[in-house]
Amino acid sequence: MGRYNSNKITSKFVKNYIKNRLWKKSNGEYVPFLNVRSVPTKGKASRTMGYKTGREHHVLSKLEAAVLCHFNWSDEVIDIKEQYPLLPMEVLQNIATEAGIDYPSFAGEPIIMTTDFLVTVKRKGKIIKYARTVKLSTDLSNGKINEGLLAKFEIEKRFFKSKNIDWAIITEKDFSNVFVNNMEIVHSNKIIKHQTLLEKQYTCAMYTELTDGIENATSEDMPLAFILSQLSNDLNINISDVNEILIKAIASKIIVFDIYNKPLNMNALTISDIAVNKELLSREVNIQYGGIL
Repeated sequence: MGRYNSNKITSKFVKNYIKNRLWKKSNGEYVPFLNVRSVPTKGKASRTMGYKTGREHHVLSKLEAAVLCHFNWSDEVIDIKEQYPLLPMEVLQNIATEAGIDYPSFAGEPIIMTTDFLVTVKRKGKIIKYARTVKLSTDLSNGKINEGLLAKFEIEKRFFKSKNIDWAIITEKDFSNVFVNNMEIVHSNKIIKHQTLLEKQYTCAMYTELTDGIENATSEDMPLAFILSQLSNDLNINISDVNEILIKAIASKIIVFDIYNKPLNMNALTISDIAVNKELLSREVNIQYGGIL
């Protein structure tokens, strides 16, 4: 939960937010209660386009950005709400009173509490919601954690328990630096960009050439870079263009590897590290070529 700046969040904004029930909206229509301008973050806040929701997400730390990447990458996640307000405030104030906890305030006035992420997941045909608070592990150490933070955690936990929503804390220990670095490479290629039909068919044809090269490799120890170089020479196209096609194929999950633990390094990855998702490849071909191929 970020500490918002009362000078940035006006009473008019709060009134309109509640009147229009913006926290109840889904995907592209949802509006986060806090944004990069309303919370002092010392330059660590950022706005990131989400390919699950099709809207811009406001994350208030590098760790929140990593968590957002994780949710965006998950096949189970169908909606992501960041900086989610816990409303109505009176319910949380009653929870605090019953628990013997002081309700959070700013400049003597009670604030609207937020949870970093409320995520909707579709798992085995069931729709499930999860609430996740994001904190650095150092902020949770015995020497640093304070009563005010513990109070907020307790109120959040009880609030979501009353709604049968699982609540937990995520730290940087839940993510590898490898995954974060890989997603920095992959993310920009995952965003859907406008392409003509011819451009889409070209990309799809390149997917086929690339996956054929991978599947026909003579050795599982062969570096991926060798396949890319060979494809560049055979088709007389720049190696940078071939690398871009590879990253697009990874972003689309047509080519898969252990993205959480293996760096996306063309020279280090070998044929044995990667696999082709033939179902997704076939689906993409059918979409672009009308099932002719």
